[in-house]
Amino acid sequence: ASLAGIAFGPPEVVAELSFPAGKAAVELPLEVFSGHLFVQVMLDGRGPFRMLLDAGGANVLTPQTAAVLLGRQLVHRLYHGRLRRSPAWDCGYVFQGPRAQDTAEGFSQPIRRIFEPMFRMERHFPTVRDEQPYYSVKVEDHFWHWLYLPLARFADGISRLIIRLQGGRIAIYLLYSFLTLIVLLLVARP
Repeated sequence: ASLAGIAFGPPEVVAELSFPAGKAAVELPLEVFSGHLFVQVMLDGRGPFRMLLDAGGANVLTPQTAAVLLGRQLVHRLYHGRLRRSPAWDCGYVFQGPRAQDTAEGFSQPIRRIFEPMFRMERHFPTVRDEQPYYSVKVEDHFWHWLYLPLARFADGISRLIIRLQGGRIAIYLLYSFLTLIVLLLVARP
């Protein structure tokens, strides 16, 4: 094989875009579909085809990323760099006693406030004049009073009636059986 007829060198540059003669710019009608830009193009004399327009922006800064970066810069510039070291559970206050510690009430209060419209709450606050002050919160479900409690009362009433009917004496059971037979004979007469 001979290499005499092969030319070596840089590849020939082919223009990817051509403008009509004498024009440096061309207006293209763009279509917006689902937040993307589309343009009508002709390929090898065929078409028009709808093609997605690539603006070439690979690294686009989204608003969320910009907010995170701005927040990081603000913290970096405004943070004074001083630290206060203290034991882990005293929240930075050295002289804490049992009265300053957070309780289960303190942890649950924000959650109760958020969900307060969905529950029935009864609170008792201590006063200055109480000899034995106490604080209590009773949280109940609205559905318990509107739905479940009336159904439970109805079921309780029915069961009390059945208990009254079933007195536990054999004579009453025989009377019920006899009356049932009489009613069935009257109803099912040929």
